[in-house]
Amino acid sequence: MRAFGRLWAERRRGRRFPARTDFLAEEWAPWWTSMLLYRIEPDTVRARAYRLTYEGDAIEYIDGGNQIGRRLDEIAPPHLLRRALANYDRCVEEQSPVYSVRVGTWHRSREVAFERLLLPLGERTDAVDHVLGLLFDHGIESSLRHIADPTPPIAIANDRVSACRIDPDSFEGCDVAAPGSGIGLPMPVNSRARGAQ
Repeated sequence: MRAFGRLWAERRRGRRFPARTDFLAEEWAPWWTSMLLYRIEPDTVRARAYRLTYEGDAIEYIDGGNQIGRRLDEIAPPHLLRRALANYDRCVEEQSPVYSVRVGTWHRSREVAFERLLLPLGERTDAVDHVLGLLFDHGIESSLRHIADPTPPIAIANDRVSACRIDPDSFEGCDVAAPGSGIGLPMPVNSRARGAQ
């Protein structure tokens, strides 16, 4: 995950964020299966909507099938939507990476631990037009064991999410060994102000 972030950081070239066109597709090859890309669109209800334009095979499995062309608010389960949108909004509004770890359940009642890194992209230097993401599901191996096991997995009753700001140059704090052990500045629950601690 750190290498993914560092590639993004190299392409900033003194800007707050790079453009999607600053990358060659093959540069993302090591992460293709775990990548996602959302295009930002105007919305009549919210400040913006996020439409999925690319999802890797691992993301497609996690989401329960191909979701390309659908909006984030159509993909995320209702009980997670508010938190998911908050992280994407922070990435866009603060024009900065957002790293999060989530432990809980997802489609198919699988126990999972997700690490997610959201990175802003934009052709203009003052506006983000895409959010690039990398999502690692640390629960796939255990879920495969549950498929062979006739007893249903025990679902985690309360999802736990931790989001933080990370250094946009070094990406220290990514690649945690265990979910929840990431290093970074905790994101305030109700603050959307740029630079708020």
